[in-house]
Amino acid sequence: DDDSADDDDTGADDDDSAVASCTVVMDLDCDTNFIDSNLTDGGDSQDLFDSYNCNPFTYVGSENVYTFTPDTTDTYTFTLSNLSADVDILVLTDCDAATCLDAGASGSTTDEELSIELTEGTQYYVVIDGYNGNQSSYDLRVTCGCDDADGDGICDADDECIGDDASGDA
Repeated sequence: DDDSADDDDTGADDDDSAVASCTVVMDLDCDTNFIDSNLTDGGDSQDLFDSYNCNPFTYVGSENVYTFTPDTTDTYTFTLSNLSADVDILVLTDCDAATCLDAGASGSTTDEELSIELTEGTQYYVVIDGYNGNQSSYDLRVTCGCDDADGDGICDADDECIGDDASGDA
C-alpha cells in the first residue's frame, strides 16, 4: 500500500514505515558455522536500520538478518570471526531496531561475541550490521548452552559446551 495513503480512514495520511520488513537470510542452527558478508554487492544484504535502542553506535549501510528459535531457555552465544572490518551482532525480538535486546560490539576486527539468555520457542532476529557503514565477510556461529566454568559470563573456549560441537568437549 502507499505509505502516505489514508488506510485507516482517520482523515490523516498514515506512515506505515516505522517497522522494517526483514528479508531473512536463513534460520540459524546450534553449533554450525555459517560464512557470509554484509557487502552491498551481495544478494543477502539490506539497509534497514541506522541505529538500535540497545547501543549508542551508528550503523549506516547494509546488514544481514537471520532468525534463531531456541529449543530450550538457556544462554546462547553468537560469535563473529574472520572479520576484515568492524561489524557487530545485535539480537532483536522483532524486525524493529527498537526491540534490540543486546549487542556485541568489540570494535575493529576483533572477534565479536554476544552471550544472551533466550526463551524456548521464541523467534529472535540476529542482525549483523557494520559499525559506521563498515562491510566485511564473516563466520557466524551460535553456541547453544554451556557451563560457564571460568565464571566470565561468556560461553567461550574456556567453558564446557553442552551438546555436540566442533571442539570435541561436548
